[in-house]
Amino acid sequence: MQLRKICNHPFVFEQVENAVNPMRRSNELLFRVSGKFELLDRMLPKLERTGHRVLIFFQMTHIMNIMEDFLSYRGFNYLRLDGTTKADERSMMLKQFNAPNSPYSVFLLSTRAGGLGLNLQTADTVIIFDSDWNPHQDLQAQDRAHRIGQTKEVRIFRLISANSVEEKILAKANYKLDIDGKVIQAGKFDNRSTEEDREAFLRSLLEDKADGDPAAQEDEDDIIDDDELNQILHRHEHELEVFAQVDLEKEKEDLEWWHRIGGRGSKVERLIQDTELPDIYQRDDYAPYNSEDEHEYGRGQRSREEIDYEDRPSDDELMDSLVDDDYLNEMEARKGRRSKPLAEGNRRKRELSTEASGELPKKNGKGKQSDGGRAPKRGRRSLHNDIDGPDTVSPRVRKQMTAIFEQVYQTALAAYEEDEEDEEAYRELSDLFMTLVDESDYPTYYTMIKNPISMEIINKRIHSPYYRTIQQFRNDFILMYENARTFNEEGSLVYEDADTLQSLVEAKIDQLCPGGVMPSFHTTQP
Repeated sequence: MQLRKICNHPFVFEQVENAVNPMRRSNELLFRVSGKFELLDRMLPKLERTGHRVLIFFQMTHIMNIMEDFLSYRGFNYLRLDGTTKADERSMMLKQFNAPNSPYSVFLLSTRAGGLGLNLQTADTVIIFDSDWNPHQDLQAQDRAHRIGQTKEVRIFRLISANSVEEKILAKANYKLDIDGKVIQAGKFDNRSTEEDREAFLRSLLEDKADGDPAAQEDEDDIIDDDELNQILHRHEHELEVFAQVDLEKEKEDLEWWHRIGGRGSKVERLIQDTELPDIYQRDDYAPYNSEDEHEYGRGQRSREEIDYEDRPSDDELMDSLVDDDYLNEMEARKGRRSKPLAEGNRRKRELSTEASGELPKKNGKGKQSDGGRAPKRGRRSLHNDIDGPDTVSPRVRKQMTAIFEQVYQTALAAYEEDEEDEEAYRELSDLFMTLVDESDYPTYYTMIKNPISMEIINKRIHSPYYRTIQQFRNDFILMYENARTFNEEGSLVYEDADTLQSLVEAKIDQLCPGGVMPSFHTTQP
């Protein structure tokens, strides 16, 4: 398992990332330390520029976390689905990805959670980031793009680290598929197949396919340059011109960050070099192996405690202890220890140690250790960003989302109701929703309402990196109006205003984002 992790990305190991990228910033190191990420850094811009939609399947959610950081760093719009995704969120993601003019070009999926029950026919490129021991899991994942309604040519790419454990995993998977063909598929003959067909098929199954072309195997070990990659990716001749233009743009971009990090010359090293690694990874002075330790202590990390079996109670003494309350004290006296009951003695020891350390006694159970100021680990992204935290949405999409949110906000702000008695007078419906009520004036409000929210809070979130999707923005308005209906009686003025405003807000969102999906960037109205 550890070898599989290092083949995918070394930042899976926290100690490695702390040594190589101690600030944990999303920068060029995300792809420079991993051959797979470096290849994707060249593939994805070309696929997006030519209008191809990509599904990337993973075995490990930790790798998906790092991939999210990489995609955000490069400005790709993506969706993610894994085992923690709820059923309603799954259907919403499928709708967003399959929608016409969807802004999402990449879909991250875990092989086990996203391999069944999904229809992603709008995608035409499947990337198996790391292979499964069970080959049918990968085959089921590939079938997500081969669905009814697929009209494009589907390309499938499998990323394998050369001369690594992944080659053994792939070889084992192919062996299993070969057995499947010989045992299962060979039994699917029907009466329509002739004897010659059966003989030819069986001969093809029994041929030894292990010995391939040596020259082809040597070519596989070579690094793929941009021209070879373009030949592999292109599906139409005009795409080669687009790929060449992307290569020129990336060459200039790479030269900029190469000089920025102190690189010399015009040759850019896209993969990290040995001289750039921390000193700890350049030394070979590992501690020598001591065979005496294993002979003395075994495979564990502690010495074995000597046990005196003569001091063990006999069967009769053990039976008597079931009814004799003084048994433990007698055993202590036999060993020459004080006769104080063990339970009381142990409790006293804990009290003394607590007094000496100045700490409060802990309850039974495992205690959590302090982080000690360490940088936080990479984890599953929350559904929204922090208001003051980094923005995981690309600047182009953030600008588009903010423009849409402001239009919806202004729609709610501009809603009013005319006074029946005075035609020139009117009442702004959002007036009571602008700020939260004072807790001293309405103490029961904060008892009944678990998640208070106001127009002022929503406005702050609009102009921050908080919202990641249209649905999160919609949910905040729904929550605000639902809070009003919960606290106020049905038929009251506030209750009716909440119904009216929610109808206006949802109608405006549906108008700007049909089906909950943002329109393409060039069609968004200011």
